[in-house]
Amino acid sequence: MEQKLKEAQPNLQVQFTSSDSPTQAIAQVQSGHAAFAIVPLIEPLPDDLEATTIAYDGLTFVIPFSYSKREKGLPAQLHGRLTLQQLQQLYTSNVENWRDLGGAALPVNLYLPKNQEAIAVFQQRVLQKYPVDRMGNRPDSISVLPEFELLRTIIQDFESRQVGSIGFSSLSKVVGQCSVYPLAIQTQAQEPVQPVVLNNGKPIEPSTDLCDKKGSYRLSSELLKNGRYSLAYPIAIVYSRNNDRPPIGEKFAELFKTRRRPETPQSNRTRSFKLEFVYCLKTKHPDPRILQESGGLKSLRSLPFKPNQ
Repeated sequence: MEQKLKEAQPNLQVQFTSSDSPTQAIAQVQSGHAAFAIVPLIEPLPDDLEATTIAYDGLTFVIPFSYSKREKGLPAQLHGRLTLQQLQQLYTSNVENWRDLGGAALPVNLYLPKNQEAIAVFQQRVLQKYPVDRMGNRPDSISVLPEFELLRTIIQDFESRQVGSIGFSSLSKVVGQCSVYPLAIQTQAQEPVQPVVLNNGKPIEPSTDLCDKKGSYRLSSELLKNGRYSLAYPIAIVYSRNNDRPPIGEKFAELFKTRRRPETPQSNRTRSFKLEFVYCLKTKHPDPRILQESGGLKSLRSLPFKPNQ
């Protein structure tokens, strides 16, 4: 991204670094060390901050998917879904085999993504009262991996060792691949909701050939926006309400409001965001139009700078 910005606007002086979590990115904005941040909005903001939603994403739990073995596979055995209570059981109690949850007689391996955004949503929406660092009675059964390695490992566990692994990631990183199956999620108040749908609007099923039908399924922006999918969340630009601070974040948010409607991250009408917590440390002449086209921007931290006139 830094190279693209230099090529597009040579006079723009920038330095990039990373924030470890949404909480830290928001704290940087609140303290004045960052002009704005683009983060998943999963908790109420402090009163001195404002947010503008620009996209939607969600958490998804995935299990191995093998179309050739679909009739006896784990997705079919589970009818393509799990409840939030079952997810809590998997990660906080001693569930060692899928048959304990009505699935096939396969041992269970648990994975966490190396992604603080996903972990934050997981903690709030799934674990709820359980701390992440006190999950399960078998700590050796929970591994932390980068997200794409996590997806590869889940299918390898099944094909090489007949292990039914489960992990989670953001929906925008899972849709479009076919090594794992994204499960529908059921809460006490509603029927199971599958946010991945075919182009005709019908949800995917364990019988759907995800490899053969690539490009024919997508995220349902409606299910993410209206909250029917319980693990959905908005992606928002967060900035200060303080009128004494330069309105860089507010102007950036206005640009999105006038040129875009909130979409899912992989929408055909919207450039996708790489949802890392990247932010620009130094700028002398921040130009939101340049930053917008770079994609993947998370927050812009302005040290001494001269605002555009």
